[in-house]
Amino acid sequence: MKKLMTLLLAGMMLFGMVTVAGAATIKYIADRDIGPFGESDAATATFGQTFRLSEETTGGDNVLDSVTFWITASEGAIEFKFYLYKWDGSKITGDPLFESGRLSTTQSGVSEKFTVDVGGIELNVDQDYAFFVSASDCFDGYESRGTVAIVLYLPYPGFPLDPTPAHKLVYNDNGADFSLLSSTEWDIYSSTYYSADMAFEMVLSASEPGPEPEPAATAATFELTRAKVDLKKGKIKVDGDIILPEGVTYDDLKCEGSVKLHLFELTRLVEAVDDSVQLEVKGRKGEKWEYKNGHTFGVTEYKVHWKGDQTAKVKIKADFNPTLVDLSKLSRKLVAEITLGDLGFELTISDDQYDCKIKKNKWDFRNKRKKRNKP
Repeated sequence: MKKLMTLLLAGMMLFGMVTVAGAATIKYIADRDIGPFGESDAATATFGQTFRLSEETTGGDNVLDSVTFWITASEGAIEFKFYLYKWDGSKITGDPLFESGRLSTTQSGVSEKFTVDVGGIELNVDQDYAFFVSASDCFDGYESRGTVAIVLYLPYPGFPLDPTPAHKLVYNDNGADFSLLSSTEWDIYSSTYYSADMAFEMVLSASEPGPEPEPAATAATFELTRAKVDLKKGKIKVDGDIILPEGVTYDDLKCEGSVKLHLFELTRLVEAVDDSVQLEVKGRKGEKWEYKNGHTFGVTEYKVHWKGDQTAKVKIKADFNPTLVDLSKLSRKLVAEITLGDLGFELTISDDQYDCKIKKNKWDFRNKRKKRNKP
């Protein structure tokens, strides 16, 4: 890791928790900057903050609504993204809990305030998390650098003690390689004489109990038969069987559905398809529900053929843009979120769960149990 430079800023540090309109707001307001941050050989690509919620600090509020932070550009416009992950003590872990679109500074030499609405993410008390800003996915060859606002704690008069010493300002000199953030240990900005936090405001609210799920939705099943992914042509096929619960028939369902298909690029989900469709009823008894469309990308076919009042064969075809996916980084996993009427199903399709044949850039998943039971 590169040796970091700390720049002094005029201002006062404020730490605390206040309640505004029923929401808890945790504040760490800057009295220093750290850098350089951005895209250049001299800059560090990623800065972040680890944290853990507790009943004492939030009053029980555990739904994260927004995070505010400050960045100052000194050379070029700094393009970056904001992320939220679980933290394992030395690095991020698991899938992203939140990933923003591209953000950018617009002025030079001015501390700019960024507030990211994360949409209300329910966090677990006593679980370590990290939010961070990273330029890694925004590298475009144009140099940029600047600083990130922090709060510094020193054992001298006028400097407060660190209120949460277990929470740390962390950074990773990972350049354009985002995968290093989950595979290598991050550096912690601290020593025997000082520690620091990233300057931020975090707004939280109380979680609300969700509605009780309908028995029909939870009892219905979708059993995968086969899934095929053609990475070169950008095509995905998913076949399976739907079994409705006792007392529910297909006459009780709306003729509509949706499909979300995600590929896995290392630890991150790459959304390939996200479409909602209206199915057309066909057949003498209305037992065939179909959708066909010649979209460039998205769901091109959604067929449901009812074999009785409660069972159906389902076939889904979708196209995605293969140029937006780095094929060299994909792991052999497909997540399918499928709805039919009021029913919802989520399938994780990977080579450790299903038989998977690979031929160049083609994956062919088959249900192991169905294959064994095939006459």
